[in-house]
Amino acid sequence: MLLKVFFVVGTYVLVEASSPPCEVCGPYEEWSEAISLCPATCEFQHPPCYINSFVPQPGCQCKNGYIFLSNTQRKCVKYADCPKKCSKPHFVWNDCGTRCPSTCVQPGPRPCVKICERGCFCKEGYILDDFQMECVRKEQCPIIEPYPTKD
Repeated sequence: MLLKVFFVVGTYVLVEASSPPCEVCGPYEEWSEAISLCPATCEFQHPPCYINSFVPQPGCQCKNGYIFLSNTQRKCVKYADCPKKCSKPHFVWNDCGTRCPSTCVQPGPRPCVKICERGCFCKEGYILDDFQMECVRKEQCPIIEPYPTKD
């Protein structure tokens, strides 16, 4: 349950902010009023996110300098302490992968800044299913319907 705390600023403005229940966040975490739906993890530093990744939903996030271990293990660790292994099938660890891997949404080559990205990348012959965060063969990608246009 969130407690509501009201602050009166001057005599005209009332600001409402929620505060976390006591000790709700774990070690190296902090309370935020808008958490990311696509947080960085040891396996995916810059996960593709095709939805508004910040929502007005409060929750815990990793403190600056820390990153989630994985999407399933929501433990915050220092980036340097990330294990060099991948938990999902058809992924391999790469100390210098691309920031712009082939995905189901963007399967072809595209302009990309050449910066080394540590993390998990799809094995040769697989591409990233952007929505399930799984490596799949290109023919296994979900069919993505274009947005309808007004006539």
